[in-house]
Amino acid sequence: MSTADLQVFASITQQPPTTYTEQLVWEATWEQTIAQVFQPGTIPACIALASATVPLDSNSVAEIKAFQLRQVIAYQQSLIKECTPQFVAGVRLSWTVASARQRETCVLQGIAASLAGNPACGTMRLFCPESTRTSLLADSGTPFFALLDAIVRSGRALPLTDPILFEHAAVDTFLAQNTLTPAARRSLHINRADFLSRIVWKILQAILGRSAHDVELKPPRVQLSDALPNANPALAGLFRTAQRAFRTDKEYACVRCNKLQSELGEGREMQRCGRCAGAGRKVLYCSRECQRLDWAQGVPKPHKETCGRKLGA
Repeated sequence: MSTADLQVFASITQQPPTTYTEQLVWEATWEQTIAQVFQPGTIPACIALASATVPLDSNSVAEIKAFQLRQVIAYQQSLIKECTPQFVAGVRLSWTVASARQRETCVLQGIAASLAGNPACGTMRLFCPESTRTSLLADSGTPFFALLDAIVRSGRALPLTDPILFEHAAVDTFLAQNTLTPAARRSLHINRADFLSRIVWKILQAILGRSAHDVELKPPRVQLSDALPNANPALAGLFRTAQRAFRTDKEYACVRCNKLQSELGEGREMQRCGRCAGAGRKVLYCSRECQRLDWAQGVPKPHKETCGRKLGA
């Protein structure tokens, strides 16, 4: 990965675009960048890039890694709890009745939401070739559902004590051709688990028509007929069954940075948008800074364009 390539990478890890056409161009550049990572001789640049944002103090690095490990496990546990067989069946049926354009839009929105407000996720994505639009949409979306199934099947015996990791042939080949310490290999796999779990969750939200501003760590409580314009109303019963199973053990997250309520520290609470609360929506922020950024730069839309509106309005 050359200096020019790194400059391209820096540009695509800025705030993701919000329109379909811009997202297509943006994602095409991402796909080219990810492909270059797996070419011979790229590992030094990638490691330098990944290390640039990490403090040199070893204790700080250890703390960051420990925090990330807890976060990945919490994220995956939330997915596992919510993705009951009924819920997954409903998602599959929603996907089946969607048009090719609707599916592509959902995937692009999920990718953008996974990267919004968190530049570190861009470095994680470099090593996730299965996270591209082309890969996720291949074979009618089979790779996306394979990722979802891998999380759900692997984690039924809760609580998780270690994150669910994902295997990929290109990544295995990459590791075989490059000398990395065991700690670096472990870090790479955890980064992959982190980003792929995020992208699965965000695409699920997009499939079910959920606004990115309604981020509680559980699937949206919407009728299937509200989720997709051409959805089969007969499938709504599946969602009613699933929804009843989703009413406990919720944990809320900041809509901007995805920080969990449990991560705020003792005595701190999420800040709730009052206008959206009046419209029946739960829009939460961990800080005034996240609220300020989301107001002007929210994904898929700035919050100033959706504030106070009911879901789907």
